[in-house]
Amino acid sequence: METILTFASTEDKNQHIISELRNRKTIGEFSKRVGLTKRQFQRIKKKIIKIMASWLERKKGSGRRYSLNKSQKLQFFTKFKT
Repeated sequence: METILTFASTEDKNQHIISELRNRKTIGEFSKRVGLTKRQFQRIKKKIIKIMASWLERKKGSGRRYSLNKSQKLQFFTKFKT
């Protein structure tokens, strides 16, 4: 009979899950060792993957600022049209 692992915090548990995912452990053998159901493990895995994907995305508003706003552009281009 295998002993169930215990963790001091959820961050420790999540770090352990990430390391097990990197080691290509199956959900069944891993969930037994940690004391989670397969569905709980899948939910945690999905959340971790979503968080990691958000690290790679470009943050909204992180690009270069416009030198002219919309009204300034309108004024500028209407002067040269006529």
